[in-house]
Amino acid sequence: MRLVQITDPHLRADGSSFQGLDNEYRWAKALAAARQLAPDLLLLSGDFCAELPKQSTYQKLRPQLEELAIPYALLAGNHDSRKMLRSTFDFPGAPDAPIYYQKIVGDRQLLVLDSSKGELEVEQLEWLTAALANSSKPMLAIHHPPCPMGARFMDSRYPLKNHQPLIELLQADGRPIVVLCGHYHFGQQLQSKNLQVYCCPPTSFFIDPLADEFVSIDSPPALQLIEWKEGQAATSICTRFV
Repeated sequence: MRLVQITDPHLRADGSSFQGLDNEYRWAKALAAARQLAPDLLLLSGDFCAELPKQSTYQKLRPQLEELAIPYALLAGNHDSRKMLRSTFDFPGAPDAPIYYQKIVGDRQLLVLDSSKGELEVEQLEWLTAALANSSKPMLAIHHPPCPMGARFMDSRYPLKNHQPLIELLQADGRPIVVLCGHYHFGQQLQSKNLQVYCCPPTSFFIDPLADEFVSIDSPPALQLIEWKEGQAATSICTRFV
């Protein structure tokens, strides 16, 4: 089974550059690379909009994804609007309610959370508790990393605010759980007890994880490739620059 993750495109509705980069072009390159890899699922882990969310950005996004003819799952980042995502992609629920759900990928359950408000509501943690109890091989997808990643600027300025309840919940489960996230604008991996956290690099700008302030790094766009064989626990995850 094969899953491709793309994150943080930071697109502008008018297609103009952001942070000095042609993010439309970088996004298109990542989508083309994803199509070549022919995954069973394409995971898009948030921050579709560059600054404030725009409905027109999502309206451009949906036909691009449909054209790929690849099953996809998407989640909200801190630069996204739940209401706009919900109306464009037909998610059920109240306009500003969190968007969380389960997606089956082969013999695994991908549990998708919504950290677009910078934290997780109690209802999401309650749902995750029940979902873990009913999942034989869970994987988690969330925009924010569930724990500090050792990236100075992002850990200090823009972490998941209530990460501790999430970490405690996941570690109490005890089983090896792969967590796929974005948000930090740099590819990083971290093992925390039973958690294997993989922070996907962005298609847009990269941030120096060793800098105390915002410092961008010149890098081509990237994606994350996740592969496994059904019936086996081992997971292969690697970064690909496109």
